[in-house]
Amino acid sequence: GLLVALYAQPASRICRIPLDTIHLPAGAPATLDTGGARIELDQATSALLEQLVNSRQSTPGAHRRWLFTGSTPGQPMTAANMGNRLRRLGITRDARVSALHDLTRQIPSPVLAELIGYNPNFIAERAAVLAAPWNNYPALRRTTTSTPDRAATPASHPLPLDAAAM
Repeated sequence: GLLVALYAQPASRICRIPLDTIHLPAGAPATLDTGGARIELDQATSALLEQLVNSRQSTPGAHRRWLFTGSTPGQPMTAANMGNRLRRLGITRDARVSALHDLTRQIPSPVLAELIGYNPNFIAERAAVLAAPWNNYPALRRTTTSTPDRAATPASHPLPLDAAAM
């Protein structure tokens, strides 16, 4: 459910997460390959994901390709089953849309699209609707890159503080 609520991942993508896209380095946060990028998960999500992966690997006779195995041997859980499980936990499409809107306000749309595996045009459209037009991000990045003798200060920085801290 955290992948929906924090990272705006749809049930259809979550149910098809292969185990080999999850990286659990010792002493570091877990990472998850999303197709275009590797997302570093927060500590709490990393711990839960590690427990889930370990439980899958210790299940006798379990097919070890998918994080969420389906009822058919060798196949992932269906999106419908995943959606039903999430709804029983109170995690709905609204949670995913809310997470997507929150991420769109915080991260430039070209970066976000690659990071979470969404179509860049869709993310740019959502950003425009939410009045978070990051389409000019590359131009802003070129004009605000700090040099050793001229560092941008928060007061003079053209990006919002939360975006500048990225």
